[in-house]
Amino acid sequence: MIRAVVVLLALLGGVTACSAPPPAVSMSADEIIAMIERDTGGDDSAVSTRKLVVQRAGGEVDELTLFLVRRTDGSRVLVDHTGQRYEPDLDAFRAENHLLTEADTITVAEGFPDTPDVTVSGHTGAATWGWWPAGGAALVVLALVFAIGVRRRRAARGSAG
Repeated sequence: MIRAVVVLLALLGGVTACSAPPPAVSMSADEIIAMIERDTGGDDSAVSTRKLVVQRAGGEVDELTLFLVRRTDGSRVLVDHTGQRYEPDLDAFRAENHLLTEADTITVAEGFPDTPDVTVSGHTGAATWGWWPAGGAALVVLALVFAIGVRRRRAARGSAG
């Protein structure tokens, strides 16, 4: 009985641990360079930079450099300074990055893949992950109710026999 509850709680812990947004990949500059060199086959001309002007929610203005990498198979990928990869598309970058918030704004200028000059929010990631902790808590409550029910049933059988 206790084993079943422990297994259930471990599974619930794994599910609710998935609720946190993924952390930014943390790579050194040398690791990022090595990764890009693998992607391009060492072709320096296959790498270019794209600058984004970022206005933080607090008013600070930053510049964010992304690397546009043309892989040996011809596909393209964006790489940020942490080593995180994104599809070469502004909407994909905004949805998947963990560098910026929805309150930040980015201004995209010349040369961003398939994007005109535009100012948009820095992050559009869905907030659906926020429901996972509530769902996990509900499952824990159900597991406890189940465990109490099993214990009462066993106690009733033990006193009847």
